[in-house]
Order: sequence, then structure tokens, then C-alpha cells
Amino acid sequence: MNVPDILAEFEALGSPANVAGMERFAIVTSKVFGISAPVLKGYAKDLKKKAGDRRALALELWQTGVYEARAVALLIDDPKQVTREQMDTWAKDFDNWATVDGACGYLFCRTPYAYEMAVEWAGRDEEFVKRAGFSLIAYLAVHDKRHPTNGSRGFFRLSKNTQTTIETS
Repeated sequence: MNVPDILAEFEALGSPANVAGMERFAIVTSKVFGISAPVLKGYAKDLKKKAGDRRALALELWQTGVYEARAVALLIDDPKQVTREQMDTWAKDFDNWATVDGACGYLFCRTPYAYEMAVEWAGRDEEFVKRAGFSLIAYLAVHDKRHPTNGSRGFFRLSKNTQTTIETS
């Protein structure tokens, strides 16, 4: 399956009413068709089975800048192959909270660089990159039960002067 065919399917599945609904929840982006999350998740599941090189397809889908294409990209990409550079590039492309939270919750939290990038991004100034840092921290704190920084203290600890700091190891 190629990207132009996928985008054509997305256009057919799209709904202006869904776009308006997304806007009510502050999901605003310049390229969007208005496909519901359950439909996108089902589409991604089917695409994972059909796609030959799903990694290459994910990278190509991301480059379109289309909200739904990016959502599918983060659902089909292989977290073991994701690089720090890819994470940074995609983070710079973030333009809404839903893409941030989806990328962090479905893909980035499963990469070998998740903890490192969470701490780095949490200290950045760009709105959606900073959000990605804290979103990634939240996903890791809840879902990565085996990591040594997890548990009751997780990423956070109170220092002697009662300021909250982020632990990096």
C-alpha cells in the first residue's frame, strides 16, 4: 500500500463534523480529514499486517503532515528502530496535544531512549516539545513497572528545599 492510496482512503473516510468535534477538544491542525480514533486504530492494525516495510511507510506517512497519517505512522512504526534523531524531528513537528500524547503513549515510551528524551524535552521551551517530555514521563511512570526509577517515587523526588526535580537515573 502506498501513501497516495492511503491518503485517498483517509479523504473518503473523513468527516467535516468530526473535524469540528476535534476542534471543540482543542485538536487543531492544518491538515486533517476528521477520522475517529477507533477507525484509525483499526486501519493501523490492518496496515501492519499488509505493509511490507512498515517502518519506511511510517516515516513516509509522517512526512505528509496529515493528522491521520501521523496517527497511523506512530501506531505502525517499530519502536526498536526509532532513533533519537527521529524522536527529536517528530517532536519538532508536533502541532497539537493529541499527536503529542499519541506519539508518547504508543511509540516513544517503547523506545530505548524514552527516559533520556523525557528528561531532555521536559526542560525545553517549545510548547508541544515540553508537553511531550511530561507526557512521556507520565506514560513511563504508569506503564514501565520494571524500570528502577519507577514505583512510588517514579521520576520525581522532593529535594531538601522542597522543589520538585526530575531524576535522570
